Amino acid sequence: MIDRVMPAIVLIETTGGRGSGFFVRHDTLITNVHVVENDGYVTLRRMDGTTVNARVETRAPAFDLAILKVATPSPSQAVIPMGSAQALRPGQEIIVIGSALGTLTNSVSRGIVSGLRTSGGATLVQTDAAANPGNSGGPMLDRNGSVVGVTTMGYKNAEGLNFGVAIDHARDLLEGRQTNLGTQRGLTDIQSQSRGSETDQQQRQGEEELRGRIAQLAQAAGDLDSAWRRYRDQCYQSPIPGNYEREWFAMLRQMPANAASGCAAYYADMESHVKQFRTEMQRTVSDARRASVLPGTIRDLLRQNRLDFDWDR
Repeated sequence: MIDRVMPAIVLIETTGGRGSGFFVRHDTLITNVHVVENDGYVTLRRMDGTTVNARVETRAPAFDLAILKVATPSPSQAVIPMGSAQALRPGQEIIVIGSALGTLTNSVSRGIVSGLRTSGGATLVQTDAAANPGNSGGPMLDRNGSVVGVTTMGYKNAEGLNFGVAIDHARDLLEGRQTNLGTQRGLTDIQSQSRGSETDQQQRQGEEELRGRIAQLAQAAGDLDSAWRRYRDQCYQSPIPGNYEREWFAMLRQMPANAASGCAAYYADMESHVKQFRTEMQRTVSDARRASVLPGTIRDLLRQNRLDFDWDR
């Protein structure tokens, strides 16, 4: 059963962070509003690593549900059948699947239904199955592999107390029966923490720190630009092979054999500073990856600051 549903579950990458989602039709997915936030388009990453863009078609903040549409769907796309939370009973087995911590794709946890609750007009499935930041928007499955809930929240500082919005609300949205979408989340009767919010907050903090470090490195690169111009004016005017965003990047690849002739001390000093700069760039990019900053964000920042280069070589 698990192998059958895995291809229908995706990691959702947004400008604010990461979460989970799942296909219920070959062109339609379900996730949380707090996963997509205000984005109009998101990136879906399948379990095989391929990606596709999806449009946020419907938002229902009252139920923390969002419907996504894929512009170029695959007819062979796996889907998960929708069941009903109304048939659930306390003690019944339940399975939660999602991208734990926003990176551990298709993580599976097992637990029981602790009960059905009502909050702000929404039916919630309470479970003791483990859920972590990044699981938001992923499916809660019954023993038959049908989705009965959409993971959405859990108590702060409490273990084994997690909730999913009943899939019945998503079915009503898809079939046009639910018109009270709400302007605020209706899930307010339970003092809760959105399971994606920790991941989103960590990523935003990581991105803010990355921007600051890249800005400092861009200033240092400007100093190296000035030193390089002096070197080119006074020491070496011959062409430098290769095409680089900043010509001194060539010092990290292959410079002409006579590049240091006439200015050996100056060249050696500059080469030392360039290598130190590379080390700091490697450290910065590595720290950003550990903080789960999206690769696209890192790439865009490097390009904007003319630092786009394979620093690991």
